[in-house]
Amino acid sequence: MKGLLIKDFKLLKNQKSFLAIVAAVCAFVMIKGSESYAMFYGAAMAAMLSVNSIGYDEENNGMGFLFTLPVSRRDYVLEKYGFGLLLLGIVLAAGSVLSAGISAVQEQPMEAVEWAVMLIGPLVTSAAMQSFMIPVQLKFGTAKGRTALLVVFLLVTGISYGAVKMAEILHIDYAEIMQTIEQAGDAAVVTGLCLLAAAMMGISCAVSFAVMKKKQF
Repeated sequence: MKGLLIKDFKLLKNQKSFLAIVAAVCAFVMIKGSESYAMFYGAAMAAMLSVNSIGYDEENNGMGFLFTLPVSRRDYVLEKYGFGLLLLGIVLAAGSVLSAGISAVQEQPMEAVEWAVMLIGPLVTSAAMQSFMIPVQLKFGTAKGRTALLVVFLLVTGISYGAVKMAEILHIDYAEIMQTIEQAGDAAVVTGLCLLAAAMMGISCAVSFAVMKKKQF
């Protein structure tokens, strides 16, 4: 797995210009006072880079070559999730340092709740993106994967719309739900979101294992 991680990080060197632009955009947005948005953007880019690395592996029958090496399909799947989490960790760490520096210069320290939102929100967002996109990319490849992702997005949108309409029919009070969440306390909310992210990644990993087991090269 270490070799796969080294390979993927070396592939990032071919995208130096893109990474520099992303970093510059995030830094500019943070300086302008939108730390949370910058962190969400960086987390989304981390997820996309992880998924795109699969596309690079598929080029020129690269997958077939990879599995002539002492690499198992399980290791390959785990490495993709690990690579995405490492990129996310780099984004969150760099964003935290920059945000702390900006807060110190502006003498406007952030509250603990603001820090939690800035870190946990992007974590869950990136986990959700990887959970959906990695199995789809492994199953359908780059070309068909885009269509499959669009279908998944439309399905999620339709289900969400249906859930909202059902809630209206059943007269479910959103304000009451939000109040219940707030009463649970910040620690409980943060813990719940972390568990949600872990559950999504775990289920996605299991699906990816099944996909890779059946895949032929």
